[in-house]
Amino acid sequence: MVLHQLIDDVLLHIVSDLASDIRSSNNDLFNLSLTCRALSNFARPAIPRNVFLGIPSRKFELFNRSLDEDPTYGHRVSILRRGPPDTNLLPLDEAQLHLFLLKLPNLQ
Repeated sequence: MVLHQLIDDVLLHIVSDLASDIRSSNNDLFNLSLTCRALSNFARPAIPRNVFLGIPSRKFELFNRSLDEDPTYGHRVSILRRGPPDTNLLPLDEAQLHLFLLKLPNLQ
């Protein structure tokens, strides 16, 4: 059986356990949401409002794509912490960073 073929109750249980586990980090739910659409539907609402991203990074690119696919996703984010950038990627220019930040209207 493939992960995305599990019934919704099992997927919800996986996400709930991870969200309530004090040993898991914010990134665990975020990474889980990127594994498949079925898990994304359950993990996205559970992702803490505190996001930690390297800018630029592969995770940043995936997060930005998620914001493009579902603009309301960015409304849940209230804190954005910037991690170390991936030095193999081109840095974002000021205009690109501004467009990204516009997708997060509830930043504090």
